[in-house]
Amino acid sequence: MTGPVPNTLLNLSYEHQRRRLRSLAETVRGSYDLQDGRLKLLTYEDNAVYQVQSSGGQRFVLHMAVCSSASPRELRSEMTWLEALHRDTGLAVPEPIRTSDGRLVGSLRIEGDLEVSYGLLSWIPGKPLGSRPSLAGMRQAGDLTARLHEYAHRWSPPADFLRPTWDLDWVFGPSAVLSDPSTSPLERRAREVVQASGHRLRHELGSLATGPDIFGLLHADINLFNVLIDRERVGLIDFDDCGWSHYPYDLAVMLYALRFWVGERGRDSHREATLRNAFLGSYFRRRPSSNPVLGLLPSFMAMRALILMRFSLQSPNSRVQQWAVASRKRRIRHLEEYLDGQLLAF
Repeated sequence: MTGPVPNTLLNLSYEHQRRRLRSLAETVRGSYDLQDGRLKLLTYEDNAVYQVQSSGGQRFVLHMAVCSSASPRELRSEMTWLEALHRDTGLAVPEPIRTSDGRLVGSLRIEGDLEVSYGLLSWIPGKPLGSRPSLAGMRQAGDLTARLHEYAHRWSPPADFLRPTWDLDWVFGPSAVLSDPSTSPLERRAREVVQASGHRLRHELGSLATGPDIFGLLHADINLFNVLIDRERVGLIDFDDCGWSHYPYDLAVMLYALRFWVGERGRDSHREATLRNAFLGSYFRRRPSSNPVLGLLPSFMAMRALILMRFSLQSPNSRVQQWAVASRKRRIRHLEEYLDGQLLAF
């Protein structure tokens, strides 16, 4: 998700960063013959993401990898998979738009030492499932996830394809802030919970098979705000985290989102369970052979909590750092529930 970024841009105030990035977006849009396209900033975390509206009213999404450690090759691989999904399936996913000279990904050097990779995608219409998702929407999301996994199972990536692997080595590897308790920014009790969770997860997931029936290319961020409903059609956006992992991780991402937005913020654990069952039931109807993974979902939800914690703690983006502090206690509480066997009950 994140990696070291030269300080020349990040030393600026947040508002100055936004102005600098908008100027960059104005330059980049010319690569797509959209010099007159109207820009609207949608989000700025790892990437600066803009809506670009052409003079004819057509909308696009411009991704600029600013705080991300993703290489141009990794971004190109993301776009390659999206091209294949758009070409080979009926799934409503963003279609990569090539530059006027035929490239999937462009790059531009700014601030002397920062190379920014960028790509343009088609706009997917619809409203997010959001914090109050419907049963029908959750069923659509479950079926979409299963169809995505079916395609990933049979798709053969090109030889130069490169995406990250979401596993415990990413969470606790040598470059991870959580790897060494002695240098961790967490308080003592939180460090103990993180280390205990990691130990248990290695026991539960460390020997899990990596055959093609259970391990493959995932979206890795299928949550309530990346699934869009447009009447009867369901769409999926934000493939920025797509990478290799066990398929249950994709399910756990959604269950973890339901836990927070419906079970905790909405204070409706019964509704959370109903929506969770609708999502999983729809998924397993299409992929019944995946049913044995059900018992692993709490483990993958705990891994999701750790992945989000590492991302927020190591982000060079000041706004991400702010919500990292706000979310830290919640993540630790979820890990404590995991250790107590209370994170997910069927």
